[in-house]
Formats: sequence, C-alpha cells, structure tokens
Amino acid sequence: MLKGIDYQGIAVEMRGCSEGVYSEQLDSVVDLMQGFQFPWLIGGGWSIDLALGTVTRQHDDVDIYVFREHVQGVLNYFCDWDITVAIPGEHRLEACRTVQASLPPRFGLHLRKGKQFIEILLTDRIEDDARGCGRS
Repeated sequence: MLKGIDYQGIAVEMRGCSEGVYSEQLDSVVDLMQGFQFPWLIGGGWSIDLALGTVTRQHDDVDIYVFREHVQGVLNYFCDWDITVAIPGEHRLEACRTVQASLPPRFGLHLRKGKQFIEILLTDRIEDDARGCGRS
C-alpha cells in the first residue's frame, strides 16, 4: 500500500482508491520526496493504477508532477543530483540548474543520481486548476 503520508496538506495516497496497490517503486518515491516542501503528485501510468486500485502493467518509472512555480524548490531539493531538461521536438537534453533553463515550452526534468532516475513534469497552475505538463 502506498504510504499515507501528508505533505503540508497534500495527501500522497488516493484515499479509498489505492487499497490493492503496493509498490516498492512508489514507496521509494514517497520516501525520496518526503522532505520536499511543495505540492507534488504522481502521474502517468501509476496514477491510473492508483485510481483503479490495481497494478495493470510493469512501470519503468514514476512520473512526478510539480507546479512550474516551484522549479527553484526542485533545483534546491535535488541540488546534488544531475538535472537535465528535455528540449521539445529536438530529442535531446540540456543541463538545468536555473529556473530560466526550464521555461516553456520545456516541461520535463530528468534527475539522476547513481542508479536512481526520476522524471519531474512541470505543470502550470491557473488559479486553483492545473494545466497538464506546461503545455497550452
């Protein structure tokens, strides 16, 4: 079962939806993000599995969504990781150590430390709504 840890009012587990889901992969992400001071959520294939309450397939990674306004928080929190940003349409990565390097249309941060890999997708917040992956 995904750990029911609360980060400043943001519940990590999907209450009532994830009873049948257990994953060391998810638990490791929750452990890693435990000290992150800003809202984040699990997206992609894992979000579907959590909503369904069952693991439907093998997952290569866990997609994490963070509001674009908190990029500096990501850069600070993962300061000892190698951080790159995907360049849309060019199939390449560039180093990302500043907020400026992550501005739209860029939205995918790739973080590596040893064998660990995390993808953080930046999403825009418009009032109390989120708009997917920083894309219009």
